[in-house]
Amino acid sequence: MNVRNYEKNLYKVIMQVRYKPELTFYNLLYGAAAKIKNFPDWSTDRFHVTLKDYNEYCSIAIRHNTFTYEQDSSNENLETRNINHIIGILPPELDLVESTRIGYRRRYLIPVSMSFAELNSLMNLKVYSDPLRNLAGFPEVKDMMYRVDLIDGEFDAHLTVGPVDQTEIPHRIEFNEGQHIDPNSENPLPEIYSGYPGVAIFVDIDVYQEGESPISKCQDTVLKLKDRAESWIDLLADYLLKSEITT
Repeated sequence: MNVRNYEKNLYKVIMQVRYKPELTFYNLLYGAAAKIKNFPDWSTDRFHVTLKDYNEYCSIAIRHNTFTYEQDSSNENLETRNINHIIGILPPELDLVESTRIGYRRRYLIPVSMSFAELNSLMNLKVYSDPLRNLAGFPEVKDMMYRVDLIDGEFDAHLTVGPVDQTEIPHRIEFNEGQHIDPNSENPLPEIYSGYPGVAIFVDIDVYQEGESPISKCQDTVLKLKDRAESWIDLLADYLLKSEITT
C-alpha cells in the first residue's frame, strides 16, 4: 500500500515497564531516581517518586512494580532521549532482572476539513457495524467509538478510533495537568485546548508485550512497539481518508 502523507498529529506518549515487586526496591528507589537527569521538579509520598519537567510537559513515575514515562507533546526527539535515558538507568539501579509487561501508547488527532456529521457518516461507512440502526423502536445512534483488541505476532494491542470535535478532545487526550503543569505558573491549558482542531479523527494505539522477559531486551522491545504504532497510524489514516473504497 502506498501510504499518503495525511496530517497525523501526536499529542500524547506513554511508555510503561512492569516488573515483580521486591522488598529491596525501597532501599534503591531514591538512589535510582537521583540518577535520572533532565527532570528538575519532583514529588514523593515515600513509596514512589515522580520526576517532572514542567517546561516540556513530561514526567517519570517510579513505583514498586512499574516505571512509567508520560509526555504531553509531539516532541519525538525529547521522547527518544528521555526513554533511552530512563531505560538505561532504572533497570540496573533498581536491580531488575525481568519485566512482566512492556507497554507503549500513543494518542493522535487526524484533522479533517469536513463537519462532525460528515466525519461520523464516513466512520459509519468505513469502520462501524451498527446493527442498532435496524432495531425497531430504538433511538438513533448519534455518535460511536470503534475499539478492538489486536494481536501482531509477539505483541498485543488495544486500538480506539472515532470522530471528535474540539470540545470532546480534552477528554480523549487526557493532558496530565497534575504532573505536567507548574502549579505556580499561569495555566497553559486554555491556549492548548484552543489549538486543537475543530473536527478530527481520534486514534489511541496501546501496543504491549505481556509476559516475563529479560530486562536487557527492554529497549529493543520499546523500539519495536513504537514502530508498530507509527506504521499503524499511517495505515489507518490512508484507509479512512482515501476517497475510494476497494472491496
